[in-house]
Amino acid sequence: DGRSAAYSEADFPQDSAATPTDKQLNQKIRDAISRGWFKNSYKNISLNTRNGAVLIEGFVDNDDDQKKIIVEVQKIDGVRTVRSNVQIKNN
Repeated sequence: DGRSAAYSEADFPQDSAATPTDKQLNQKIRDAISRGWFKNSYKNISLNTRNGAVLIEGFVDNDDDQKKIIVEVQKIDGVRTVRSNVQIKNN
């Protein structure tokens, strides 16, 4: 039917959410970052969301991704704050 696969918590067991609203926010973030520029790295991070405050942890391929993920997540409706412990993978 042409639709992309829906977000599934089973796909991202590393994610955590404090409330059902935070769980929906994680889904919005995953939907946004799984397309385009970040599609190869989005499984290497985890989202820990509590009352709209998002902590992103994990690894990305380069400095640009490290900076851009914060900017992109901040644009998502419902995100209050973003903290990042994202590190660049050693190649």
